[in-house]
Amino acid sequence: DWYESRVIPGFAAETRVVNMAAELPPWNNNGYGEAKPAGAKTGGNNRLPKVVSKRNERFGYVFMSIARMPSTIVLIGYFLPYITLLARLAVGDDGRVGVLGVRLSPTSLPAIFTTTYSFLCMVACPIVGAFADCSHHRLRLLLSTTLGSSFFLILSLLAQHEAWWLGGIAFIGTFLLSTFSDLLINSYLPEIAADPTERSFVSARALQMGFVCQVLIASLIYGSFELFNNKSLSVMGGAFELSRDGQRWAVRHDVAPFSFETPYMNCETPDICRRSTIPGTLFSSYVLDVNVVGEVGISQIESRKNLGNRWVRLNTVVSASEVTAVSLRFWIKPSSGGAPQELRSPIIQVGGTPRLLSFTQTLPADVEQLAYEVVFENEKKTECQIDKIEVMAEPFIGVPIAVFFCGVWYALWACASVKNLGTRAPQGSANASFAHLISKSFLDLGRTIRTTARDSVQARFLVAIAFYSAGAGSTITMASTFFTDQLLIDEGTVGLIILSSIACGILGAFVYTRVGSMIGYSRALALSYFHWIITVLLTFTLLTSPSSAPWLILIVPTLGLCFGGSLALARAIYASMIKEGREAEMFGLFNFAQFSLGWIATLVFFITNELSSLRHGLLSQSVFLFTAFCLQLSLKESDVLQYGTGIRRQDELVLDSGDQNRTSIVQSSIPI
Repeated sequence: DWYESRVIPGFAAETRVVNMAAELPPWNNNGYGEAKPAGAKTGGNNRLPKVVSKRNERFGYVFMSIARMPSTIVLIGYFLPYITLLARLAVGDDGRVGVLGVRLSPTSLPAIFTTTYSFLCMVACPIVGAFADCSHHRLRLLLSTTLGSSFFLILSLLAQHEAWWLGGIAFIGTFLLSTFSDLLINSYLPEIAADPTERSFVSARALQMGFVCQVLIASLIYGSFELFNNKSLSVMGGAFELSRDGQRWAVRHDVAPFSFETPYMNCETPDICRRSTIPGTLFSSYVLDVNVVGEVGISQIESRKNLGNRWVRLNTVVSASEVTAVSLRFWIKPSSGGAPQELRSPIIQVGGTPRLLSFTQTLPADVEQLAYEVVFENEKKTECQIDKIEVMAEPFIGVPIAVFFCGVWYALWACASVKNLGTRAPQGSANASFAHLISKSFLDLGRTIRTTARDSVQARFLVAIAFYSAGAGSTITMASTFFTDQLLIDEGTVGLIILSSIACGILGAFVYTRVGSMIGYSRALALSYFHWIITVLLTFTLLTSPSSAPWLILIVPTLGLCFGGSLALARAIYASMIKEGREAEMFGLFNFAQFSLGWIATLVFFITNELSSLRHGLLSQSVFLFTAFCLQLSLKESDVLQYGTGIRRQDELVLDSGDQNRTSIVQSSIPI
């Protein structure tokens, strides 16, 4: 045995009595790897593990953030809408697509993909972490998950036309394996940084570099799309969930000729056209009711000019109380001048059953301006309903190419990361069978869950993380919808707002790390949660209408600061609460907590939005953030740091019950 004495700032002197045979294998001065069992054969799996300096391992930790983070914003910001567009183009006569035998609306696919991967992560992350801690395959598992994520990103290049479902597989597979690699790389944090201050610095540096690369790549892709993608359209179609959705369309009644200059009546005209609620549904669902006598057209003018040779599709779902003739039309204003020209679909008879109508055209070269129209014709007075009107351009091939580039980026930086990381292997794992490792993983995971549940400090911290992740995640997810529908900001500007917020997150990680060094990291994390609450309240109070959009100058930096600070501090603090040998397992529970309450927060947002508005839906998320703030504030700084120094004797005894591999004895004069 040998004795180690050290003094920790703010605490009494500590003395550890360490059993050399268990803690330091004789052939490995770093304390990592496994002791060679008596009688073990040389060669094969018994070769010495790779030993790397902690400085290089910190580089490897930062490199993994650089590898992983750019793909996240590209998948959510560009690829998910791209998959949805492909699915909308592939709908059947009922306006739905088939997913594993179930007919679903294409607009439901993002929520389905996100929910699926979240559930899989919640179940699988603790298991993956437990296996990584029990086996000598942690580094190999990290490399496999990162390369697997890269493979799914590259696979997205095949998501074309009817193969839209490949995009869904690529989206779920990428996020699932990326989450696994995230917990595995975070399991190195307690070992490559010696104390909470150092861990916070390394975590913040990794987050900052990841944000920098995220902003640079997303800006490059955004600029390229703006330069080469002239296929986007300005018309906002879809369902009529908001009152403004009906006001975007105009009514042309009787025999009035179509004109690009004549202002027609707004669609919200009670005697002809109005937005109404569908009765008998659990949540509010809206349609556009049209009273038809003679000919009635519902139209909208495209604001983009010079659309010659474009591929355009107009979809609508309509029904009528009496059989009514319905046609879809494109109105074209030639560049050479003259009267508007008409491209008309065949006339289709529509009855009481809702029916999907679609009209696709490649426009002539001489097109200065374009308009879309749904026309009803019936000599008798008839009530017709429009469930939705959609206008779609040809999907931009640049989106899967950008995701492919992110896959290559991910693979290259991930290999650089793994090259800088050392091997960790518990005693006796190299010669253990795969079945034994699986069995031991589940046994250890069960014991860890029980001991964590009994430990009030770790349990409160994980519950706080669960509430914070639920509230903050839903707020970020719904922010783009809020900006588009509530403030009428176009999608390009929303993308710039998100990039600006991420850029402010770089500063937020630095600021909150410095604040933590002054007031304590646990208190700084609680402060970041309170900062989140203030941001949500400011959003609710200031952003009330499109005219209030200038307040985003204040709200966007505020959101970025608390976002970057809370991310950097949460994993650094948790790394200081993990007992040696259970790093991946505990970060698996950390990921479980992150995903566990997300569906509840989304449901609360959805119900609040249905009963009131988007603003109140965002405000409802402050309940989750306030709960996280109270729980985090209840944790004493000394309780959190004592985990990082390993000097809480009663916790050591509880956590070590039944664990025969640990022989260290800890003594301390610190008051509990």
